[in-house]
Amino acid sequence: MLFCLFIISSIFIPIQTISIEDSNSTTTFSTDKLPRVGPLLDFRILPYIGNGHIATVVYSDFIYMSGLYNGENGTSHRARIPSTVNWEFIIISKSSLYTLNVSSGIFIETHENHEVRIERRIFASQEYTELLVTHVVLIRKAPKGRKIVVPVKVHEQTTSIDINFTVAARNPQYVLLVGKTREIENNQFQPEGLPVFVYYTPLPHKGLELDHDETNRTYLFVTSIDSNQSIAKQSFDYVTIEQQPDVILSSHISRWNNVWSNGHIEIQGDDELQRQINSAFYYILSSLPPLLTKSEPKQFYGLSPGTLSWGGREGEDYAGHSFWDTETWMFPSVLLFYPTLAKEILSYRIALRDSAVYNARLFGYEGWRFPWESARTGVDVTPDCCPTGRLYEIHITGDISFAARQYISATYNQDWLLNEFGGELIYETARFWSSRVIYNNETKQYGILTVLPPDEDAQPFKNNSVYTNVIASLSIQLAHNISCITNKTIPPQWLDIVSNLYFPFDNSTKTYLEYEGFDLKHTIIKQADVALLGFPLMWSMNDEVRQNDLLAYEPLTRTDGPAMTWSMYSIGFTELGDFDKAGQFFRRSYESYVRPPFNVWTETQLGVGAVNFITGVGGFLQAVLFGYGGIRLKLNELEFQPRGHLPDQATKFIFHGIKYQGFALDLTIDNNIYEIFVSSQNNNDSIPLVYEYGDHRGSLKLITNTMKPSKEKDEIAAAEGTLVYHGVKHGHSYLSQQCLINVCKTIFTSSTVVNSFSCARTKATSIAVNVLSPCFTQHLLDDLKNSSYFSLLYDASNKGNTKLFPFCVQFLSVTGVRKGIIDLIDDADESAIKTFANAHRLLLDNGLDIHGLTALGADNTNVNVGDNHSVYSLFKDEIPDILKGNCCSHILHNSVKHAHRVLPIDIEQILCSIYSHFSRSAKRINELKQYYEFYEQDVKVVKSILIHRAFSGSIYLRKEIFLGTTRKLSIGNKTIF
Repeated sequence: MLFCLFIISSIFIPIQTISIEDSNSTTTFSTDKLPRVGPLLDFRILPYIGNGHIATVVYSDFIYMSGLYNGENGTSHRARIPSTVNWEFIIISKSSLYTLNVSSGIFIETHENHEVRIERRIFASQEYTELLVTHVVLIRKAPKGRKIVVPVKVHEQTTSIDINFTVAARNPQYVLLVGKTREIENNQFQPEGLPVFVYYTPLPHKGLELDHDETNRTYLFVTSIDSNQSIAKQSFDYVTIEQQPDVILSSHISRWNNVWSNGHIEIQGDDELQRQINSAFYYILSSLPPLLTKSEPKQFYGLSPGTLSWGGREGEDYAGHSFWDTETWMFPSVLLFYPTLAKEILSYRIALRDSAVYNARLFGYEGWRFPWESARTGVDVTPDCCPTGRLYEIHITGDISFAARQYISATYNQDWLLNEFGGELIYETARFWSSRVIYNNETKQYGILTVLPPDEDAQPFKNNSVYTNVIASLSIQLAHNISCITNKTIPPQWLDIVSNLYFPFDNSTKTYLEYEGFDLKHTIIKQADVALLGFPLMWSMNDEVRQNDLLAYEPLTRTDGPAMTWSMYSIGFTELGDFDKAGQFFRRSYESYVRPPFNVWTETQLGVGAVNFITGVGGFLQAVLFGYGGIRLKLNELEFQPRGHLPDQATKFIFHGIKYQGFALDLTIDNNIYEIFVSSQNNNDSIPLVYEYGDHRGSLKLITNTMKPSKEKDEIAAAEGTLVYHGVKHGHSYLSQQCLINVCKTIFTSSTVVNSFSCARTKATSIAVNVLSPCFTQHLLDDLKNSSYFSLLYDASNKGNTKLFPFCVQFLSVTGVRKGIIDLIDDADESAIKTFANAHRLLLDNGLDIHGLTALGADNTNVNVGDNHSVYSLFKDEIPDILKGNCCSHILHNSVKHAHRVLPIDIEQILCSIYSHFSRSAKRINELKQYYEFYEQDVKVVKSILIHRAFSGSIYLRKEIFLGTTRKLSIGNKTIF
């Protein structure tokens, strides 16, 4: 393939001067002197401009193109294209200013003396991604009558150590370089060098001029780069022939404005924090494709820790390779605001799926195994200096699956699952993990051996990294969760793995161990590892274990660790309400890593390592969004957990444009208010709503923004819900519901409510199954999660040819002892191992900490409570202190059977007398209500859950059942929809 760069020829058209932005703005970063090391520019802390296809550090010698790599296997690195925008003005200037405007993605350079003012803008076009544009305006300061010439120093190069270039054309309009990379990355997946084409317009040899009668003149220099020559030339011609110089600039600015209007974070009260956030988003977004572009779609080739603007040398700035950094650190913040860009990130992994199959087979496993370091082909390009990453740091495969989990949770994009290989990615990563585990016959558990955890100080490898095992478990669970959509058959062994995978845990300290045999007292770790279980993985654990993990590992962490570690500790301590400690870690996550004057991030606090380190940027943004913002994207809901605290001087956070399953949400937070505004929906039925979260936890105020609340519709919804609730509670059939409605309409002909609602069998079933049942179950689980301990009771009953296992929990809540069924499982297999697997999976799926299980209650059989290979003994292997309970139904039955004869009164006679008394006369209805006021109680219960109208009318929520429960948006313990 060829590669082209082009610069548009100089165009002399007077236009209105564009003013230089205010250097005090939170979106501009300015200096009058560029950073230097001695006499040389310090390129490491200069900013870059990019658009996901091409990028360059300003004034540097190279431009880079996405997907263009040179070098074999571990020597693969970004191929260096000679820069066409690094020329300099030769001028004696009274004042100079260098500004990065992150709101428009433009680097601005100004010089001024008594004769002329020069304004130079450099940007990577958002309109045509092949274009790198230099826009120059000369403004006369001296009187007219004399020509002004501004000389320039050109650093033109037509050769590259990585690319074999030929000058295919040179004329006054453009220079054409045609090249091909010198080395292939892998001969199985890349048969020849990669082509590249470069078109650019040469600079005037005499310099830039203002004629004697001109007050200003505009020059436009354009470079076009692509792997397809016709595309490079087409974009070049469009700008140089068809567009005015100011059009390409204004179009670029307009498209950046669209990016920010789609999503951004607003900080009030702390301008410095606002500047940090604005620059952070800019540096990530500049390495991603534009939201709006006229260029033909291109395959995206991943996010590297050093952005698209670095990586041209082996061993420096990660050579432009993609790591777990992409999906773990950068992806989540992008997903919340720009799900289409998040999809582009995942498309890179999917496009290289053949290599993922190859990688798995290479090590003797099945499914897709993603490489620790990936470049053009998807084979592992980890340098030979670091073999442990290539061999053992396999958690990246789970990290990519977890990113897919987040994407499908945020978008519910079934088309991506079914037609764009999203489902295959999830299924095949699960298949890899199922082939990678080892079964231990002694412990009766699965393990994953010889791995390197996120803590890379654990060299060369360890067994049963808890992070790796958790991410593997989540990967397999995800394949199971989406199987109802993909129609993929999940092998029974996969679920057995999930139920019996080993997670190292120290019972004495109630702390997860980083890996098997980890020393909690003396082992120093490089970075956050176990802390990641609580977030981002949201692994089920109670607050005590979460706190123990943070307190145990924080003092063991190296003080020179990467920025993301402190971001995760900040999120963790925010969860626990320790805001002083959270604030310390939050400031630590960025203050020592950001370099003035352009807010360029470095990998370490000392400024060494990779630069433009957007891995750290991603961690910092997560601390803002998921720490102080309290946002939790779960598999079947978007949850907001108000913290009631903001960092430092900030008085208000506003997250504009959070995307969730077709909705756009604006979230406003200060120390007292937690407000959500549903600003748009993908269809015409959207109803903007504002939810205010007040001083008291759990108080929630809902305000419709486009219509007044309808009392009538509320009453209709309450009536339908009450009818169904009452019918279920008292065992009425759904067919009888319709009959009762017809009777009511005949009797109460003047009632608007009665004559407006309908609740036949189908709708009644839907309300019971999709609304009431999940709601009451969720309330039970929410209450349960606030309790440290609980017991599990179950039985098995036959219904026709079906065997049903009702699983019930019992625990102590603030209102007393609570008991309730959390699921009914249909399984013909009543063996101990299968019942145990079902129970174990049930606890995990509902986010319950298995270590909080104190007792098991079941029928007194060997299968259930025997000492050898029973459900009880299997649980006891994991929970040594678990108690053996009894079957409550049998206790009650035996008590009644043997004790009723010795009671001093005849209960049966009393019940018959009560029935006879009330059934003889309808006039005794009020007296009956004193005994059992179920009508009023039913209405109250149903109305209490009707936060959103979910039953009747045009705003009836027709939500499909996703993953076994309705999709929900919830705040605190309140479900919105």
